[in-house]
Amino acid sequence: RNGVATTLKPHRTLRQCLVHPKDKRPPQDTAGVVDEIPCKVCPKVYVGETGRRFGVKEKEHKKDVEQFESSGTKYTRAQKKTSMSELHQSALTDHTAQDNHVSDWEGVKFTAKDPDWTTRGIKEAIAIRKKGPNAINRDGGRHQLPEVYSGLLLAAPPSGGRQH
Repeated sequence: RNGVATTLKPHRTLRQCLVHPKDKRPPQDTAGVVDEIPCKVCPKVYVGETGRRFGVKEKEHKKDVEQFESSGTKYTRAQKKTSMSELHQSALTDHTAQDNHVSDWEGVKFTAKDPDWTTRGIKEAIAIRKKGPNAINRDGGRHQLPEVYSGLLLAAPPSGGRQH
């Protein structure tokens, strides 16, 4: 109408849809992550972080749990109370030992990825605090968050609609 010629440019081209030059990395090769390892039996979750490849950390956790399981020790309810003071190398192993539960290694997910040591520690502390009583961890993480953040982090997520 005004003598200006225009053309439409698609948002995604065929090249963008079909060509992916990089292969996806397996989760075990991912480094600098905050991870969650769920329990198969209960809703509890172990939250951790590592700057190394996740596969190395996973192997260490599995080895510690397997050493406990290979010892043949299963706690009865009476023995469970005395075992609470006994600490293993990992809080994950403590949960396995005290509750006779199993970790869900296929259900592992990464909640954050960050190469920076300090930022990753803060993200781990936030993830632990968000889990509340469902966190298997012994402490609040490497970075201690002030208690003021608890109300904000443990609050219910917004419903999605705008409030008037």
